[in-house]
This record gives sequence, structure tokens and C-alpha cells, in this order.
Amino acid sequence: MFQIKKRYKGLKWNTIYFAERRVQQEERHADIIEYNYLMHGGKEIKDIFSHSYECREFITMVTDLKQEENELFENIEKNGRYEIRRAEREGVVFFYYDSSIGRGILEKVIDFYNTFVDTKEELSFKLSYEWIEPFLMQNAFWCTMAVKDEEILAVHLYYCDDTRVRLWYSASLFRNKNDVQKKNEIGRANRFLHWKDICSFKEMGFSVYDWGGYSSEGATAGNGRFKKSFGGDVERGICLLMSGSLWGKLGLFYRKMKNGS
Repeated sequence: MFQIKKRYKGLKWNTIYFAERRVQQEERHADIIEYNYLMHGGKEIKDIFSHSYECREFITMVTDLKQEENELFENIEKNGRYEIRRAEREGVVFFYYDSSIGRGILEKVIDFYNTFVDTKEELSFKLSYEWIEPFLMQNAFWCTMAVKDEEILAVHLYYCDDTRVRLWYSASLFRNKNDVQKKNEIGRANRFLHWKDICSFKEMGFSVYDWGGYSSEGATAGNGRFKKSFGGDVERGICLLMSGSLWGKLGLFYRKMKNGS
């Protein structure tokens, strides 16, 4: 578990990540409390937080890093294993950075991600150094890159506690390429990067690789199939918002009115 504290309209907003139970002592120090993924869902949790402003189920895919590396690799679909090996033969190189990442490198990654966002048809959130900085200060950040011939092909950003690492943002510029072969190369590099991430996080002592969400339906179904091809398991948890003070209650009411819900 770790926490990020910020301000919202002058209010103290405390986000608690990967909690296994309610952390009431932390709730007393904030106007608004966000539990970003309570790892045990169901009616019991909902009853405990019956007065929450918002409570929703969050579904993700997880890979158990306590398995042996050869087991993890064999769990990947056959075509995926081929693409990983091919990317390695083609000279794709893996880089990773923890929270001590230099600002210059991180700004380069942010620019890469924001360029990726510009290629998407739907409106998406753009990153900034200021958005990521609180995670750096908590030593809760990782960044990985797949590079070939000094060209970045794919980047992954993560946040983590001591045991779980969660995919936060992922980007590749395949939409910018008209060459089908180049698009396929980028796709292989992205799959290779996930595999190298899994191996590296296992070696560092993490026990869970969290794919950052999962859906088998709708617009994200293709992304869900990609994640499932690595052989993980579906996991369900709870995300919720609640007030810790009268000012927090008013702030959440204002937020609700502003969002038109």
C-alpha cells in the first residue's frame, strides 16, 4: 500500500493504493479519501463503506510473479512467444528506470506518450511531469522502454508498492506508420517489452504484475485479448470515493454537480 496526497479546490485529497482493508487513521487526515483498488471486493467491503460517495467494481488482469520464469513464458500464447523471440533477434533492447529517473529522460518519455495520445481518435488525458512527480517522491514509479537503433518503439509507465506493480500508461506510435512491416515491428517490440517487464519485476521481488484493468467487451476488448494472451488471471476489486470532513462532502457534491451526474 502507498498513498498520494494532493489538493482539490483547496481540499486535502488522499488517494490510497492497493489497500487490503480500510485504513481509518489515514481517513482522519483528509477531506476526500479515494481508495484506488481495494483488493478485496464484494458485499462485505461495500457494507463497510456504505456511506461512500462513489463505489464501483474494478476488474483487472494479474500475473503471478511467484511462478518460475519458464512457467511464465510457457503461459504466453504460442504466437506471442514467437513475437517476443523475434523482437529480441531483431535487436530490440530493453531499458528500465525507477523513481530516480532523470527529469530529461522522463520528459522525453512524456513527450512520446503525448504524441501517442495525439494519434488517438478519442480524447485522452495527456501527461505532465507535475502529474507524475508525487509518485516519484513516494518511490512508487517505474518506466520501461523498448528501443531499436536509438528509436523508441514502446514505453510503459507503472506505479507500485512493495509487492504489486501496476501498468499505468502504455504508448507506441504504430498509428504514425504507413509501413505495415514497421507497424508489426512495433507490435512485437511492445509484446517483448511486457515480457521483459514481467521478468525484471519478478527479479526485483514483486509478487504481482497488474495489467491495469481488463475488459472482454466493447472498445477495449482487443486490448483485453492481448493481456489475456499472457496467461494471467482476472481479479476483481473496488474503487471508491468518500468524504472525511464536511468540506470534503461539499467538495464531492460540487464535483458531482459539475460532472452532471
